[in-house]
Amino acid sequence: MENTAEQKVETAEQKVELVTTLPVKAREYVLAINQLKEQYGKLELKDVTDKKQYEVIRDARIDVKKVRIGIEKFCKAERDAANAYIKANTTKEKEILSLISPLENYLTQEEKKWEDEQKRLADIEKRKAEEKAMERTKQIIAVGFQYDGYQYRLENMNVGRVEIEGYTDEQWENLVSGGQIIQNRIKAEAEERERIAREEAERIAKEREEMEAERQRLKALADEQEARAAELARKEAEQAEKERLEAKAIQDEADRIEREKREAIAKEQREAELEKARKEAAEQARKDEADRIERERLAKIEADRIAAEKEAAKLAKAPDKKKLELYAMKILTSQEVVDLKSKEAKEICTKFNNKIIEALNWLKTETEKL
Repeated sequence: MENTAEQKVETAEQKVELVTTLPVKAREYVLAINQLKEQYGKLELKDVTDKKQYEVIRDARIDVKKVRIGIEKFCKAERDAANAYIKANTTKEKEILSLISPLENYLTQEEKKWEDEQKRLADIEKRKAEEKAMERTKQIIAVGFQYDGYQYRLENMNVGRVEIEGYTDEQWENLVSGGQIIQNRIKAEAEERERIAREEAERIAKEREEMEAERQRLKALADEQEARAAELARKEAEQAEKERLEAKAIQDEADRIEREKREAIAKEQREAELEKARKEAAEQARKDEADRIERERLAKIEADRIAAEKEAAKLAKAPDKKKLELYAMKILTSQEVVDLKSKEAKEICTKFNNKIIEALNWLKTETEKL
């Protein structure tokens, strides 16, 4: 089998070599580029109408372009060779791997058989352990153990869910037997409590029957007495109602007389109160009118006083007001006509006169406020 594989490799083998001269050519290209920079790097078209210099620059550009195109063609040829090498290398890799992959897959499948069997056996053991733990859980629940969220408890005995699988069969039998003993005791105690409760219930029921019989006897006696009392009460009620109606008639007549008397007194009081209210309203109106007249008299006195004070203040300021008016007139009439020649000087003079007029107007306005 090994000889056959080697023969296939030798038959399919293709000789692919990757030989590159790029490093050497790169140095040559760098030298050539440096020479071109030294030769053409300082060329400059100082005059856009200089055709001779333009042709020199154009020829230099063509030389540089030729070198650039040569570099691109060389590098493309190198890339094509590299791509061919990579393609051949990939083909060879696939060819060789196709020879060894079946063997690896075969061995993987054989190895998986053992692993699958180990997993199957482990699953069986796990399932047996789970079934055993479930059966044990059923056993302790059957003898009264209860799960509190953390472990199973029965009085002072407890066992965790994880611990169930760790017990040996003998230890587990002892645990279940102990739980059964406690459960039997609890059951016996419950049965005894139930018996005592049942006897107590029977005793209470008998006492209730006797009490009910006595209650019925007393009820019958009470009903008879109640009937006699009801008849007596009815007769007494009829007599009382008759007396009540007679007394009510007498009282109604007395109430009518008293009501008419109170209504007459109330009418007299209302009329007296209305008369008093009319007099008080008239008196209040008279007082209000007197107060209004007095307020108007005092308000006029105050207004006259304020007007007098304002007039006095105005008279006191009158001399100053007259002086200010004369001062403004003096300034206005004292201006001289200046004979100016230049336009600029005339403009300055005009602006100055405007400022004086503006100041005099302000002085006039403020003087009128005095």
